[in-house]
Amino acid sequence: MRHITTAIERCRDLPHAFAVHRVPFFLEPSYLDEPEDFRESHTDRMVRKFGSLEAFERFKASHGLVPRAGEVGLGWTEEALGARVQSATLRSQRLVQWAAHRHSLAAAEALYAGLSRRHFTEGAALNDTSVLADVAVEAGLERQSALAFLASEEGTDEVLAAFERTTQLGIHSIPTLVVDGRIVLSGAARADEVEKALRGLGTPSGNQLFADCLAF
Repeated sequence: MRHITTAIERCRDLPHAFAVHRVPFFLEPSYLDEPEDFRESHTDRMVRKFGSLEAFERFKASHGLVPRAGEVGLGWTEEALGARVQSATLRSQRLVQWAAHRHSLAAAEALYAGLSRRHFTEGAALNDTSVLADVAVEAGLERQSALAFLASEEGTDEVLAAFERTTQLGIHSIPTLVVDGRIVLSGAARADEVEKALRGLGTPSGNQLFADCLAF
């Protein structure tokens, strides 16, 4: 995310402005078929995904997630990543969209950053209602309002519709940067790459791929 925000800052001279709006994406769609409180260890998930612990270790060595996270100051460690509790993320996805639509994109981004810290460095499960409420408060939102929203079904259909749209568009990984209705970059691009892509967009068309899905 820091590469994107850096690129946006560099593009302040353009006649149009950019803002970041997170779109729901499920790295583990199979969790949607599980009870909403389903959880498993990170290692169990990876062994299930890659077929063996050895295959997972090979992938981890080649992926370089910790060094890349270090480039943007996230401070992740192998130990912290391995200690994570994996879970369904529908609740957290709904809460981020609620913050964006009912409060501001800045509040949603603060919430997203807080949730990332709790999960990636502290191992928290992203379907833990108490954790979600705590992070909402940290982001400047009202705890009881967040809890009331989480206790409802509001936003569920919209989040699932947005995820279905990403599938239809052939988006199968994150980060994927969509600007002006166009998929601009897929993958963890550096700030220079993002800036080049933003400057090459030309006159905005105003096309939006997810506005109809996420209107709640």
